[in-house]
Parts: sequence; C-alpha cells; structure tokens
Amino acid sequence: MEEHKQVYIAAPFFNDEQKHILKTIETMLEVAEVGYYSPMRECMFVPGETKAEDILRDNVDAILKADYLIAVTNGKDMGTLFECGWAFANDIPIIYVWLNPPPEGKFNLMLSASAISVCTTYSEIDNAIHLIALKADVGDHMPKYEGQLE
Repeated sequence: MEEHKQVYIAAPFFNDEQKHILKTIETMLEVAEVGYYSPMRECMFVPGETKAEDILRDNVDAILKADYLIAVTNGKDMGTLFECGWAFANDIPIIYVWLNPPPEGKFNLMLSASAISVCTTYSEIDNAIHLIALKADVGDHMPKYEGQLE
C-alpha cells in the first residue's frame, strides 16, 4: 500500500519555467519535511508504455490520500484544473499558486471560491508549507484572495 502523503502537487510541467516552479515547491516541501506526491516524479505518461486510464487512477487515488492539494495555476493547465475539481469534490483543501500576477490580473472566481488560500509569491507558498509541517490549519492562518475576479 502506498504511503499517505500530506500534499499533492497539481502543476503543469511542459516547459522549463513550469518545471522550475514545480521543483521549487518540491524543494520547499522537502526542506519542511512534508511528504508530497508529484505526478511528474511518480507517474509520467509514456505513450505506448502507459495507459491514460492508469495515470488518471494513480493521480485521483493520490489526491484522496492527501491532506492538501497545492495547485499551480500559471499556464491554466487543464489537467491541473481537473485535479483541483477532484480535490474540491472530495473535501481536500486547495492552496492555489498564482505567481507574478499582472497588476490588472483577475483570478478565476471558481478557483477563488474553492481555495483556502491563493499564494502569489514564493514566500506565501513557503509560509503555507510551514503551516502544513506544523499541522496547523492553513485556511485559518493564510489570507484569502481579495483581488479582482473574472
């Protein structure tokens, strides 16, 4: 049986910038000694070798074993948004990551309503991870998103 992970990381990893964001979050979790499940590390789809249905099952099962889902919204990846919907439907608290939003940027209202927090800086992500490490309720200690919505 696979061990319980405290955090599931939902994030795109299709280019160097996305991989950098993901690796930074993984490193923060490792430093804080918080267990995590990262699909990029745990179950990559390999055409001709793996089935999409198996990847889907592995990911949704891992989300159900998580205490929190950290979701990187930069890039608006459809797989990441699916993972967020699954987490929300199964009462897994979601921490969204929206790094370097433009000054006139608007965050999605459905994501905002489903979030316990929206982190817009690496410092905010680190704070949330440290709260998880301390077994504190992240939603009680992190600010909600109060910017413009779309």
